[in-house]
Amino acid sequence: MRPRSAQAKPAPARSSKWPLLLLGLVLLAVLLLSLLRHLLEPQRLSDFLLRKAGEVTGLQFGLDSPADVSLWPDLHLVLNGLSVRAPGGEPMLRVARVELALPWSTLWNEQLHLQQLRLQEPVLDRDLLAAHLASIETPSDGPPPPLQLPRIDTALVVRDGSVVGSDPTDWQLRELGMQIDGIADGERIQVALEGRYLQGELDLPFELEIEAPLAAGADGLRLDPLRIVWTARDPRSTDVELLGSLRFDPPLLLAFNLETELLQWPEAWPAPPLAVPEAQAATVALSYLGTPQLDGHLDFTASHGDATASGKVETAELLEWMAMPEPPPLPPLTLNVAAPTLASEDVVLQGVELSITPAGRRAAARLEQARADGG
Repeated sequence: MRPRSAQAKPAPARSSKWPLLLLGLVLLAVLLLSLLRHLLEPQRLSDFLLRKAGEVTGLQFGLDSPADVSLWPDLHLVLNGLSVRAPGGEPMLRVARVELALPWSTLWNEQLHLQQLRLQEPVLDRDLLAAHLASIETPSDGPPPPLQLPRIDTALVVRDGSVVGSDPTDWQLRELGMQIDGIADGERIQVALEGRYLQGELDLPFELEIEAPLAAGADGLRLDPLRIVWTARDPRSTDVELLGSLRFDPPLLLAFNLETELLQWPEAWPAPPLAVPEAQAATVALSYLGTPQLDGHLDFTASHGDATASGKVETAELLEWMAMPEPPPLPPLTLNVAAPTLASEDVVLQGVELSITPAGRRAAARLEQARADGG
């Protein structure tokens, strides 16, 4: 007789802990979402981003109203009535509308990383900006920290911008439009810029294309080799391609060296010191050292064939001369000309050497010489 099989043991009851774990995860997600929603309220997010921008730049940022925020897939913001000022000062920059997109990682990273930036109707006060830059102190215990550039992945776009000063009769830039297809240290940069230069009776429209590798470091910002194409808007002018290099080290240094070849001298430009034969290109070189406000020294050389001209001018004086309703025939420059032959109608001059200095400087030089001689 076969023994009766033992009764099967009952299966152990399923653990009742997993519903509690699921409930805990749900509660944690709700808490995190509630915290995120609390932190990303437009007013709180605006304050946080403006405070972060202030910590990076040392400037004060303000808005007319809280930001409009979109959270997916990345952070998109629309800022209306943005103002930027030095601590305790007047706004040096006002922007009617700013649209920007940035990855979430920007909120906790030190580097400013933007995917897109658009500025509508920005107005920059160059005098307030210059005063702020001049007030920045260089560290006394070592070299200044290297210049750090923001990273912009796709485009920086400016529409209907202006650069103005405290004196409404001084030079201004109006109707500014600019597009930069991305900014990253060590990468090539392409800039399209257009607008109008206004000073007194002078109204000069311009359109530029700029291309160069972009490098930032302890000596500031460098564009080298640099290519600039000036597209003529005035029928009396001509397109110009300039090659060279540029260095910008804020707050007080701007330097560039540029060179071009001209087959025809533009009618709208001041007359050259040497006649330029149409069949022969003239080489023109410009070298500037001064401030970003164009207060500095501009040296220039021009040559075609065996004829050469060289000189220098204070850029602030040159801009004043260009803005005069009826300027003197010669700009305020120092000029030296040398030519084997100069011909005009029935007059032929051989072995010509000519030097020109502005009347005010020549008189001042004579006065200094007289004082040195004891007169």
